[in-house]
Amino acid sequence: MRRSGARVLVGAAIAGVLAGGLGGCGIGPSGKSRGPVPDDVLFEQVAGLPGVAAADLRWELNFGNIPAYAGTVTAERGADPLCILDETLAVLYQGRQDTSLRAVQVEQGGTTVRAADLVGEARLGERYGPRPTEPQPTATRRACTPPSLTEPGATPTGAPTSSS
Repeated sequence: MRRSGARVLVGAAIAGVLAGGLGGCGIGPSGKSRGPVPDDVLFEQVAGLPGVAAADLRWELNFGNIPAYAGTVTAERGADPLCILDETLAVLYQGRQDTSLRAVQVEQGGTTVRAADLVGEARLGERYGPRPTEPQPTATRRACTPPSLTEPGATPTGAPTSSS
C-alpha cells in the first residue's frame, strides 16, 4: 500500500511539472503586458475608435509562432474598413515589442481586410514610426491614411479580384 501512495505522489508531481511547463503553449494572458501600453487599454481604445461596431482582440503566444495580436474588428456600415484597420494597427503597434499585427483583421459585411491589404510588404515601422519604449497611459491616435479598396495592391478577402 505504501508503494501505491508513492506512485500517486510521483504521478501528481510529474503532472504538475508538465502542466506548468506547457502553460506557455496556448494563448497568453492579454490583460497585463510588458509593452508601453497595457493590452487591455489598447483593446479598449480600438473598440472606441470611430466606425468600430465591435472588437474581439487578444495577444497570443502559441508554441512555434512569434507572439501576435490577433482577432477581428467589426466595422460599422458606412465606415471605411481600411481606415479602421489602419487606426487599429497604429494603436496596437504601440503595445508589446516584437509582436506581429498580421493576425488582426477588420470585417464589414462580406469584406475582410488584413494588414497585408493595407501595408503590403512594407514594414510596419516604416508606416507607424518607432514603437514607444517607455510606459504610457494610452496609445497615441494617428490619422487614417489607407489606400482605397479599389487601388492596385488592395486585395481584401471577399472582394472580387481580377486575374491576369
